[in-house]
Amino acid sequence: MKKNYILFVLLIVVGFGKLTAQNDLKFTNVMFNELTFNPAIASSTSNIMASLDVRSQWTGFPQGPKSQFFNAYSTVPKIGGIGLTIINDKLGFEKSITARASYAHKLKLSKINFLTFGASVGILNRSIDFEKLTFEESNDQTAINAQTSQLKPDFGFGATLVLKDFNFSVSSTHLTQSLDKSTFYQTPRHYYIYTYYKIKASDKVQIIPSVFVKSSEFTTQFELNTNVYYDKKFWLGATYRHGANASALVGFNITQQISLGYAFDYNYGPAKSYSSTSHEIMLIGSFKGFGGKVAQPFFR
Repeated sequence: MKKNYILFVLLIVVGFGKLTAQNDLKFTNVMFNELTFNPAIASSTSNIMASLDVRSQWTGFPQGPKSQFFNAYSTVPKIGGIGLTIINDKLGFEKSITARASYAHKLKLSKINFLTFGASVGILNRSIDFEKLTFEESNDQTAINAQTSQLKPDFGFGATLVLKDFNFSVSSTHLTQSLDKSTFYQTPRHYYIYTYYKIKASDKVQIIPSVFVKSSEFTTQFELNTNVYYDKKFWLGATYRHGANASALVGFNITQQISLGYAFDYNYGPAKSYSSTSHEIMLIGSFKGFGGKVAQPFFR
């Protein structure tokens, strides 16, 4: 097991070619954190929305992925939607920190239908703790030439179409980085599709099925989710991630403005040989914005 672990970590940390092209952050509470991958969501509300998500992946596996990220956004009258995203992601001896500012503009198609466009700009810092790696040869060029940290600019774009109860969005992160030019320190361009439909089952029950697709050219991930919300006070949900895991989601309001959410992943894909579970906990709130009314958090 120890030998497999060491080999696994080394492949991730110091591999070459397309295999080193690191994927974007993986998380389950997608529907509550759209700003992470789509800046267009920044103009979706006049309230100040904020979320903090902490994820521990592959429970029990040494140096398994651990992530924390924060999103905040709101619409400023006569200016547009503004947002902030901060991501801290660690895997083995690798660490990445991302900070992005977003701007979004809304085009009204009718009283209830609209189209939004958004862009983000920020920085991405990636680092490796090479002091914790042991090389077979002391003169290994990988160790000699290795740069422990690099800071790169980061750009993203997104668009969202809202037609009453239907929502469809497309977006892309790391716009300036193609797969061929990507390295360990330069994450390749990612593409996203996210769509959902609201079904009012009764006066108190709302069902929202969704589809989420993430692709970085050399790998594509599909997710199917359904969340059931009751009386705008709590929710239950389930997610199926093709070839990887299945998830259960639950959440409830702590106060009128703040709610707590939890997601549990059960791995059945390749990662199961290392760990069968992952955990994710989230705090999210909705506060009075720039002239807007306070709404229940994330209940659309």
